[in-house]
Amino acid sequence: VAILSILGVLVTVIGFIFAVPVAVIIGSGILIGELVSGFFSWISGNGLFSDEMLLDMLIGGIAGGIASLFGWAAGVGAAGSSVVRWLGTRIPGWEEPFPKPLAGALAPVSTKACGIC
Repeated sequence: VAILSILGVLVTVIGFIFAVPVAVIIGSGILIGELVSGFFSWISGNGLFSDEMLLDMLIGGIAGGIASLFGWAAGVGAAGSSVVRWLGTRIPGWEEPFPKPLAGALAPVSTKACGIC
């Protein structure tokens, strides 16, 4: 569990330093998987850092890393799909960051907030 935790921290830090989003996602998935499975193991009656809890944390960390990798791949695949592009053309307002009524309502606020205008 300690080696997997160190691996998760290293992958996350390297991902932040070199701006590799998949590394950040996998490293944080490992750490979150360990934390969540350890918490649920502890509240289900296993002793704090007992052998059962550490095994649950190990399995949760590995599963979290694998699940985050597949989740990232599915998100990247779905974001570039033709279905998402088609859906973006059918829903009004998705082509602009703010729909026209909202942009008109925010314009006076933004000019007053800057202090220069």
